[in-house]
Amino acid sequence: MEGSSDFRIKELVNSICRLLLGVETKFNEDPSILKINNENLSEYGDVCFLTNLVTWKKVFRNSLKSTTSCRNILEHYLIKNEIKFEDCNAAEKAFQNIIKASRNWSLKIEKCQLGNERVSVFLNRTQTFADVLPRIVVRDHSYGQLESKSGSFFFHIIKDLDSDLTNLRLRLIKGVAENIVKANGYQVSESSDSDKYYATTKSKRDLTKYPKILLCGVAKNSVTGTKETALTEAEYLNRWLAELADTTEHKLPDLAEPKHEQNSVLLQIAEAVIVLQFLAVKPSRTITISSDLGLDESTINVKGSSFIFYNTARISAIFQKFDEQHLKGDYPSLPSIEEVDFSLLTEAEEWELMYIFLLGYPEMVKTCARLTGDLEICPHYICSFLSRLVSKFSAYYRRVRILTEGRDHLLPTMMARLYLLKAIQIVTRNALRLLNLDPVSRM
Repeated sequence: MEGSSDFRIKELVNSICRLLLGVETKFNEDPSILKINNENLSEYGDVCFLTNLVTWKKVFRNSLKSTTSCRNILEHYLIKNEIKFEDCNAAEKAFQNIIKASRNWSLKIEKCQLGNERVSVFLNRTQTFADVLPRIVVRDHSYGQLESKSGSFFFHIIKDLDSDLTNLRLRLIKGVAENIVKANGYQVSESSDSDKYYATTKSKRDLTKYPKILLCGVAKNSVTGTKETALTEAEYLNRWLAELADTTEHKLPDLAEPKHEQNSVLLQIAEAVIVLQFLAVKPSRTITISSDLGLDESTINVKGSSFIFYNTARISAIFQKFDEQHLKGDYPSLPSIEEVDFSLLTEAEEWELMYIFLLGYPEMVKTCARLTGDLEICPHYICSFLSRLVSKFSAYYRRVRILTEGRDHLLPTMMARLYLLKAIQIVTRNALRLLNLDPVSRM
């Protein structure tokens, strides 16, 4: 299945613009006129746009011709489409037609509200859950991958001669660059016609024979303020292993588990902490390593890194417990997703998880790379996405009980929530794998 058929919030925005303007146009989000919301969705809507015609004309000078009889963009839409209306019901008339038109879009609109010269657009939540969750579950590992494109890239590392940790960061950035390029539909190949980029800490003026570079900031020592040259990658990893093992909140609770398995999980978490810290900063910026193992304040700290993995383990534990209860006869088997009633997902956090993160994931993948002109790779977007996703999920988990008693009237809601968790699990795993990390199933 091609990534082009994934549901896209920005395609909804483009559809609204095309409808209101009456012309084919592609809209680059401008918060001065139209905004994709990511908070207070129940109050402000999923998308909102201004009605002021002057503001629209500033953005769409070529598409929006002057019309003296129009007072706002809604009236412009009605007049252009020869839809009769009275002054008192212009907005309502426009909303009826916008909602009707959206029936042919991948994301359907349920209602529009006007207030203070701003229209709040609310999607049909039940329909969106019913359309998007099966899509994620079916696509699984490929969800978020964009359609195939012609062209290929090749990345080569120019090693730093002094700093082992800087070379680690170069390797991490190269690896995630390859993953992001592939997720955006391109090939990674050493063929002669590939665009070749060199991951380096040197600027273009210092590397005249390498015209295309992927600039990487060095790892700096917080005390000296200079490049960290003494600490090796192995030493840094061992510091984190010792830190995690000695910190009570990061110890593994299952003491009956074999010691080597506990150590294996600790090693996986320690490696992940380093990866997330090194990639949570824009690649061209330096990272500062302090004596207490922390990095500068803009990075994800150890608690935040571990929290991501704690929540992947939490979701795995929920499904493990469901399977155990099913084998005991307490729960029926998970029904086919087509049989699930997603109208039961009515909690605000459930919609926020769907709209901001599940629907938003393919958009995030796309924005992680600028592949025209000077190459720009943004792994820090992925780190931020993961941090915000698990924070929202954790808040939801604390407030809402997923696995309930196996009573008939409770089961339909539980099944809908399990499929929501399945989609969250897929998106979290796919985002981690862009960073060459695997989720953990237990902590």
